[in-house]
Amino acid sequence: MNKQTAMTVKRYHAALVALHWLLALLMVVELGLGSTFLKHTPNDMPEKLLALRNHMAAGNLILILTLIRLAVRLKTAHPPPAYGTRVAWNQLTAAGHYALYLLPVLAAVSGLALAVQTDLPQVVFKGIGHLPADFSGHAARAAHGLLAKLLIVLIAGHALAALYHQFVRKDGLLRRMGFKQG
Repeated sequence: MNKQTAMTVKRYHAALVALHWLLALLMVVELGLGSTFLKHTPNDMPEKLLALRNHMAAGNLILILTLIRLAVRLKTAHPPPAYGTRVAWNQLTAAGHYALYLLPVLAAVSGLALAVQTDLPQVVFKGIGHLPADFSGHAARAAHGLLAKLLIVLIAGHALAALYHQFVRKDGLLRRMGFKQG
């Protein structure tokens, strides 16, 4: 894709739009489940296994879809960045968009590392063994929790920036991430 092609495109590719909104929904649900129910439910409660099964499956799905989204992003034309005149804000915006790809991947990898460290696939999916009394002693758990918190802040900032563009700047930026043509 050349620079001129990117300059003439008004909207993101439909696959990129679909993946954006699907991932947004999955991540909000996943982060909500992880930071509420999973965080506050003791490991000896039977409900924890079902919640962990769902959390692990959704985390793997988010990882796969994020990598697919990145591939689609790299292969398709897209509108130019909606930068303003302030260099620092433009750099922050660019870094934030890269982080929206990187942090979900790192969160999934840290979750996979925790699963391996604690033999979760055997316990959660095959019913062999027991959950550890606590996950907090594992470095991967600390990383997973920190990445989740950073992702929550990043997603909130991304949503606030989109609302700023929509209602303050009124520049129509959200139309670029919509399905309707015209």
